[in-house]
Amino acid sequence: MVSARGWVVLTKDGAIGTNTLELRAIARAGARVFILVSGNLTRQQMADLFVKVLPKLEKFTQGNQSPFIAKIYKDGRVDLWRNRTWLLKLLP
Repeated sequence: MVSARGWVVLTKDGAIGTNTLELRAIARAGARVFILVSGNLTRQQMADLFVKVLPKLEKFTQGNQSPFIAKIYKDGRVDLWRNRTWLLKLLP
């Protein structure tokens, strides 16, 4: 539903990238997923970081075809982790 609305997924669930069923669901939905990989942040720090990197996320979504999974780091860096080709290979 998120992807159908053109939204992105923001999560701090790093395990999402290790579960085959979840990866297939991401691929099937054409989801654009951003994982916050720094787990020791307060809610306010997470919110501040998401606001800080929002321009990067917008640019990232324009430059990368969905589905994809990218990681957001505490220093504000955003790196592609699983690209469209990799994810679509998981589909039967």
